[in-house]
Amino acid sequence: MISLRGLRSSAQKLMHIFISGIILLMLSPETTEYYDNWMAQFAAITGDQPEDYFAKFKILYPIQNRLYADSSADLLSKGLIAARGNNPNRSNNKYG
Repeated sequence: MISLRGLRSSAQKLMHIFISGIILLMLSPETTEYYDNWMAQFAAITGDQPEDYFAKFKILYPIQNRLYADSSADLLSKGLIAARGNNPNRSNNKYG
């Protein structure tokens, strides 16, 4: 069985690696402020109970979503990824 401490350590390491990679994409001031505000709330949770870990998850989840959306938009604007509708290997139907 995996301990909660082991999960916390692994999640923190994974989040650090993810954040470090995203920072290289030059976050906008709005996203940086968003991240800082949420991470201040994250740091305030110091308990070691399951509800504390769930509260941390509820904070990390929107951060991950924001960073994913911003990085995707940034990569798209720089032409490093194609828009979904512009992929010649996909059909033009809604699910394809």
